[in-house]
Amino acid sequence: MGDTSYGLDNYAIDQPGRSWYYMGCTWFGNWQTAPPSSSGLSRYRSQLVNLSYFEPNCQRKFGSNVAIPVDVSAYNAKWFNTLRGVSNIYYTSGSLDIWRDATVATSTGNLLPSSPSSPVFTIDGATHSQDLGEKQVNELASVTKARTIGDALVVKWIK
Repeated sequence: MGDTSYGLDNYAIDQPGRSWYYMGCTWFGNWQTAPPSSSGLSRYRSQLVNLSYFEPNCQRKFGSNVAIPVDVSAYNAKWFNTLRGVSNIYYTSGSLDIWRDATVATSTGNLLPSSPSSPVFTIDGATHSQDLGEKQVNELASVTKARTIGDALVVKWIK
């Protein structure tokens, strides 16, 4: 397979691509891969874009101490346990977000319990960060609802 370095050979400090790739290699491993042919899902990526496409660069670019595959359970235990009991955080995820399984609200259930002080809200039909942009004319009702909830929470929290 060819070099999939994404600029990882550039060691300048201001390289967000290198930082993002490092986080993928060491924290969440949520690579944008093609679905397996057995899934019956439409593929917009080549079936060659799989874990074997991404993971070799992890050790090649960041050293042999990078575990392959990523220990996602250890990452989740460390960070999501740290967030338990924290208040005044509003967690949103779009149901169609390609990064959803790397968030609090995964497709298989919440990694943190939803609570009045830190609610978890899945935005039906929304993609990545769709609720963070400006209101659109033909916006999904679920995105509008997510924003309305967020606005009310901020007002409540700063009073």
